[in-house]
Amino acid sequence: MGYNFLKRKKTSLVLARLISVITLSIVLSLIFLPPVTGDSVVYRIQKTYEVSNESSTTATNVQVFIFIFDNGYFGWNNQTILNEDILPLDYTIEECDDNRVLEFSLGTLRPNESQLISIEQIIRVDDVELTIDPSKVGGTVPPELFPLTQPVPHLWESDAPELVERVRELTENESNLYWSAKTVFDFVNGYLTYQPSEAEHSALEAYRTRVGDCSEFAHLLIALIRAMGLPAKLIVGYGYQHDRETDLEDMGHAFASIYLPSVGWLPADETWGLGGEFGELSCDHLILFTSDGSNLVSNGRIRIPGDSITYSYIGTDPRISLHLRRSEITREVALETQLRTAPGLEGKTLHLYVTVKNSGTRKVENLWISIHADENHFVVPPEHVLPSLAPKSEQTITFELEVKESVRSDPIMVRVDYDTCYGKFSSESEEVLITVNMPQLPSGGVMRLLIIMGLIGIVGAIVALLRR
Repeated sequence: MGYNFLKRKKTSLVLARLISVITLSIVLSLIFLPPVTGDSVVYRIQKTYEVSNESSTTATNVQVFIFIFDNGYFGWNNQTILNEDILPLDYTIEECDDNRVLEFSLGTLRPNESQLISIEQIIRVDDVELTIDPSKVGGTVPPELFPLTQPVPHLWESDAPELVERVRELTENESNLYWSAKTVFDFVNGYLTYQPSEAEHSALEAYRTRVGDCSEFAHLLIALIRAMGLPAKLIVGYGYQHDRETDLEDMGHAFASIYLPSVGWLPADETWGLGGEFGELSCDHLILFTSDGSNLVSNGRIRIPGDSITYSYIGTDPRISLHLRRSEITREVALETQLRTAPGLEGKTLHLYVTVKNSGTRKVENLWISIHADENHFVVPPEHVLPSLAPKSEQTITFELEVKESVRSDPIMVRVDYDTCYGKFSSESEEVLITVNMPQLPSGGVMRLLIIMGLIGIVGAIVALLRR
């Protein structure tokens, strides 16, 4: 009796498995990636300086020099000045290399007199995503860029034997310049440990101590890249961080730009995000100025250039001071788009959840939300339109994506096109990779065999009952 019971149980399991094969079965595997900030952001930068004479001596020919943001650098065209308000109006703008400097002529500043300088800039910053075919990288460095391959004493010691040897070890088995540069980039990223520092340290110091902040990471990368014979420059500016609120000066940041023959300049930020950014630059980077290194060292010490003041006087030096009284940043346009998926399927339908968040201070309108997927594998749902989205608000929309056939690591992403007071913008989510396994239904011959086997089983069961 026990044997028959076990046998019947085993037969039931076989039938259940057959039914499970005949019935559509789908295994869904998802890789979730973090949301990405919109591809374009508009920032409002507000700075106020106070020039003061707190002495008893009159200063004449008072001139103030202040770095300000400029349009796109290095051919990336990712930074655009939308508007500027500058006071007082008696100023000129000097543009040299990649830098833009305001020159104010304030004239005479009497004892106990002060004057304010106000600068407001509205800046659009776009993501940089360079498409580079490593096999196409090659050729020679243009002669005009040779100075950018040279060492800078006390800063980028690319001729130091230990740095030269390290570069040789890293690149001796790699003939492609792109992969050689990427290997050096990855080395620096894993070699140094991030440690904030008030003082600036040279590339060689960073190499020996193995610690540093964004500046030291950039200095070491530049020195190693120049040791390869490739041009490299320093970029100084700001990296927007929402947890720092509006304090711009607390967001100071530095990274590098390196030159590859046949490609041109590409950004290389060792410390931003997970693993840094090589050949790409997120729109939370604002570039204030760049340097070839010639103006970064004075009397053997590293001195990052900043705002300065000059003046004339007779008698005792009045020591005119220049103080930054206000330095604020706000994001006026910033849309964040996140794509999530349901943990399974309903029949052949996958539910997608798109969250659109307005992190800016301006209302956005006419938001066209579209799903992008391979139409050979999915039935893509129609666009959804949101009339508007208020500042600091968010909304989640559900889409239904019908699966046509098996796919492996197929990307799905969301794009949002929208209007702002500064024009049209777009935001894209990170891709979600989807794997769907859909076993083929049995063929006609196999299906007929299964039916015959089922009928035989039924007839056998009836015969057994009649014998009782």
